[in-house]
Parts: sequence; structure tokens; C-alpha cells
Amino acid sequence: MAKKMAFVLALAGLVFVCTWLVRSRSSAPEQPLSGPATTAAAGTEPAPHAGPDGSHREPPAPDAWRGRVTDDAGVGLAGIDVTVDGPLDVAEEERVPLATRSGADGGFEFAGLAPGHYALHAQPGPNVKQDLDAPLLETSLPDVSSAEPLLVTLPRGAVIRGQTLGGAHQPLAGYVVVGIGADGVHTWSSTTDAEGRFELIVPADTTWDVQVSLPPVGATSAGENTQHTQRKVRAGTKDLVLQFVPMLPTGG
Repeated sequence: MAKKMAFVLALAGLVFVCTWLVRSRSSAPEQPLSGPATTAAAGTEPAPHAGPDGSHREPPAPDAWRGRVTDDAGVGLAGIDVTVDGPLDVAEEERVPLATRSGADGGFEFAGLAPGHYALHAQPGPNVKQDLDAPLLETSLPDVSSAEPLLVTLPRGAVIRGQTLGGAHQPLAGYVVVGIGADGVHTWSSTTDAEGRFELIVPADTTWDVQVSLPPVGATSAGENTQHTQRKVRAGTKDLVLQFVPMLPTGG
């Protein structure tokens, strides 16, 4: 009988110890397993743009087309308005022209530009101070690739200045004066001011056929000879006079 009692007590003690061990283990904080699968903290989201090895990578920057505007001597030009239109392989009605203005060193940038070929136009902005004798001309590039850094050159031109006078040597205001190039296609125009003066900005080292093209609405040159209102002159001429003279009466 005593042996049975001792056995029962020993068995009860073993059950108690096992129960205590199980409860102690379940109440202890769970330790993370070692290994590459647990390197990230629990509950965190995967890093954006993570590489195959799980390392973090910065998101790619948007495409940018960078360039620089200079004059024909290589001097950077600030304040130049640059416009691109394209891509050229997209229907014209679907294109959205983009514009920017060059910085202090002539640099410009178009961010987020779709890769492709574009038409580019550059011209002096409203705040550019022009050289009165060697003004900057605008320029157009019909097909340029956004994949290449771009150097845009604005050439310096020359000025043809003059005055338009009537038969009595009075200044003629509001008349349109046109310069026609040697090819008969390229033209430049100017409207005379209150003193009849005009100014044509043309490419340097060129020859132009300069003529009075249109009078103001309501004006007439009837009875006047227009032979002196057309002259062939060199770029840089500064004292050109275009004058209407009275027609000589015909005999008989």
C-alpha cells in the first residue's frame, strides 16, 4: 500500500513539473529565427524599388533634355526663349509644345520629356538687351534628338536703317518696308514710325532688295513715282532713304 501511494505522488509531481515547463515556454517572448529571410523588421513594408537582393534603390529620375544657348562666338546667352514641338512621329494635332527660358549661363532643361525627335525654336526673350548694331537673330532646328545634349547657336545679324519720305519730303508713318533676300524667298519687314523711320534686322554679310510694300489703310500714292522706293543694299546700311516722288506729266 505504501508503495502504491509513493508511486501516485511521484506521478503527480511529474505531471506538475511538465505543466509548469509548458506554461513557462508559452509565456516567454518569441525570438526571431536567424537567417536572410528575417533581416527586415517584422511588420515593415518592403522597400520601394528594391533590387533582387532586397537592397533599397532610389526611384529613377524623370528624363531631362539639357542644352545651352550661345551666340556665334560661344558666349552663353541668358533669357532666350526655347520651344520644342514633338515628338515628330506623333500626329501634329496631338503634340503639346513645351517652352523654357535659358539661365545665366545659357543653360536650359526640359524635364519629363518623352524620348524622340523634336522641332526646336529659339529667340531672344523680352528682357534680352540687344546690341543695336549686331542684334541676335532667332533660329530654328527642324529635327533634333532629345537623347543628345544640345548646343543652340543664335547668330548675330546686322541692321538696315532708313527713312521713307513722300513727294514733298514729308515722313511717311505706318508704311511697311520689306527686305527680300537674294533667293527671293526670305523676307524681313518693319513698319515706319511717326518720323518715317524703319529698321530691318537681317543676317550679316548679305544683300537685300528693300522696298516699300504696303501703305497704311486709306493712304494712296496716286500721282507719285515709286521708282525710288526700291533699293538693293547691303546689311549694315544705316542711311537708306526710300522716297516717293511726283510723276512727271506726260506730253501730248
